[in-house]
Amino acid sequence: MSMTAQRKDISDPEVIHEFASIMGDKLHLDYLYSMTVADIRATNPELWNSWRASLMSQLYLNTKQALRSGLENPQNREERISDKKDSASKALLQRGVDTQQIESIWANLDDEYFVRESAVNIAWHSELIANSQGKGPIIALQELTRIDGEGATQVFIYTKDGDFLFANTTAALERLRLNVQGARIFTSTHGYCLDTFTVLEESGRPVGDNLARIEEIKSALILSFADKHQAARAPQYKQTRKDKYFASKVIVRLLNQPGRLYSTLEINCPDHPGILAAVGKLFVEESINIKDARITTLGERVEDLFYITNSANEPITDQTEIENLIASAQETLEKRLAS
Repeated sequence: MSMTAQRKDISDPEVIHEFASIMGDKLHLDYLYSMTVADIRATNPELWNSWRASLMSQLYLNTKQALRSGLENPQNREERISDKKDSASKALLQRGVDTQQIESIWANLDDEYFVRESAVNIAWHSELIANSQGKGPIIALQELTRIDGEGATQVFIYTKDGDFLFANTTAALERLRLNVQGARIFTSTHGYCLDTFTVLEESGRPVGDNLARIEEIKSALILSFADKHQAARAPQYKQTRKDKYFASKVIVRLLNQPGRLYSTLEINCPDHPGILAAVGKLFVEESINIKDARITTLGERVEDLFYITNSANEPITDQTEIENLIASAQETLEKRLAS
């Protein structure tokens, strides 16, 4: 359950249907949820933060809903898109965004955006774009809250796309000492990005309603957009003896699953500032498109998953290309860890 919550897209009904099929019924789901939470907290309490709790809760609730609806009635792609658009449209109309504005904004977004984003986020993004009259950059923060009030912070970015946008954005977030937990990357048909980063403070808690901190984050990100066609300098922090002791080999794998329109790049290496920025720079150099990311820190190591495509927006299946990408990633990260 932990692996599914942290390493797969639990907003994807296909992922939920597959997991629900394994569970079979609510009783087994309840048992597994309780045992997984207890296991994580007992093994290493520091690994249990508000974001992991939020992911586990979302997976549990989504799976329970799938079991209640019946495994024999999975929702297809078109129905999912239609339902999300209906929900988001109703919310936007209530907030004063008219139908013409909604249609104008959504005309620039492909179906993949509506499949992978939640109706809540679609409405949030669309309202922000409508209020700005489609002009960027937009930087907005919102809290993902659970029943107990904890969760994570989402940072939404809407701006003209650029080669090094992901690399420079993650470098800025790292300088702010924000831990990136996940990222969704979209590019509109008119060349604007709609990127959402899920972050936590170093304490493992959301940013919250600290206005000074929110403005600091916005200002730093605006500065990072100054040159989206050149990589910014990655943050440098002095390594402690503990960091050097836990340093070990970088493991990189590329996986292709049947039916998926992307490849999965898995990176397992010691936790170190600048890792995400280095990966982002590598993707530009290798003409790789990033679609989504899952960032997982396990003690002194990170296990990051990047959902990527080649320059033709297709999975990377050529064996030579795969070997070259893995070799380049290992070399890049080993150099970064040695710095």
